[in-house]
Amino acid sequence: MRISLVRSLILIAAIASGLSAQRRAISAPALPPAPFAQPEFDAVFRYDSFQNRILGGEGLVTRYVDGAGRGGARFGVFFADNPASPLVYDVDTVAALFPLSTGRHVRFIASRGDLQWLYDARVVGTERITTPAGTFDTWVVETIEAPKITPSPATARTNISTFWYAPSVRNIVRLMVISTTPTGRKTLRKVELRSIVRHGAAAR
Repeated sequence: MRISLVRSLILIAAIASGLSAQRRAISAPALPPAPFAQPEFDAVFRYDSFQNRILGGEGLVTRYVDGAGRGGARFGVFFADNPASPLVYDVDTVAALFPLSTGRHVRFIASRGDLQWLYDARVVGTERITTPAGTFDTWVVETIEAPKITPSPATARTNISTFWYAPSVRNIVRLMVISTTPTGRKTLRKVELRSIVRHGAAAR
């Protein structure tokens, strides 16, 4: 079922406005703009509840396999995809998010068959954070994923995600996702990087 583009845009604008109002003052290390870069091949990134081993990538797409042997993919670092049934999106629009620098902003529609989602991504700034894997200087990126055409609008979720991306390891070191149902019910998920293993040896 189609959710109107106007309604989706209004929803994203309202959420983005709320995020701006709630945005905290953060420690802001000086970082140069960060171009898109693939994570190190064959490195294993271990998070709180899962791990990803990097298989490689092409263009903006990074492929990985999780601890259970299931394949996955991300495009433009911050957007999840299914390698067996990839999303269709405008590559140039996603690429315009890079190099990461404060204020960079993109908005695009991605589709898979008859389904569509509206994405909004903005670079908020920089922050020095500490995870179990160590201390990192990061770019902070906020994204909103809202359904545009979905078979079940009554259960479709809007996801607001905050990513902490560390150029030093070319990957996400912290992730927080707030998922909201059409009735307003929210769930929160937060994960942090615990370690990196390169070629069988712990790197951090």
